[in-house]
Amino acid sequence: MTRSSGARVRILLVLSHLVAVAVGALAGWYVATQVVQYVAMTRNVGSLGFYALHLELLRRDGPTEAYRDALLVYLAFLDEIRDQRDPLLTDEIVKGDTVLILARLARLAGARGDATESSAYVERAVRTCREIPWKSCSAEDLVRLTERLDRQQQGEGGDPTPAAPAPGD
Repeated sequence: MTRSSGARVRILLVLSHLVAVAVGALAGWYVATQVVQYVAMTRNVGSLGFYALHLELLRRDGPTEAYRDALLVYLAFLDEIRDQRDPLLTDEIVKGDTVLILARLARLAGARGDATESSAYVERAVRTCREIPWKSCSAEDLVRLTERLDRQQQGEGGDPTPAAPAPGD
């Protein structure tokens, strides 16, 4: 083996190692990003399940203010995940839940006699609804939709709005 061919072999050996390291680093980066995305999706889906159950229990049996507070916490969670690229929780799903939460908050504010707050929630619900392909985004239709959904969850004939809080709640 001549001196120049030995140098070539060493250069090729170094280059092949550099390529192997680069490919390994790229593969590691890809796996890490997939794991991070999977963990975020799992957290989001788990959180949605928790919020759904928690809200349903409070709507049925909890004090009105606790239900309202839980709706606001869930709304903040939806705002937090809105811009994440999640194949399970699409933009349409997040915005749809947002519309329903806002309509429920409007109903609660109306039941408390706070027309200003109720109107603000309804306006935001209508604006958000127009960003997704729903048949109707009128304030009346959105409120009726949440009333119907709440009756169905409670069993037909159930009161769609929470009872007024007892003194001391």
